[in-house]
Amino acid sequence: MSVEEIQAQFDSLNAPPGRKAPAWIAKVNELKQVYMTSGEQSAAQPFA
Repeated sequence: MSVEEIQAQFDSLNAPPGRKAPAWIAKVNELKQVYMTSGEQSAAQPFA
């Protein structure tokens, strides 16, 4: 994902200011799961 895509995901969170951290952690885990199952890993970002 590009920095712009990541920022857009963060900005789209439905959480009040100061409370985005828990929502962001859940979103990142969701995005990682989608990424890992999509088969779109690149050499620059190998899966763990």
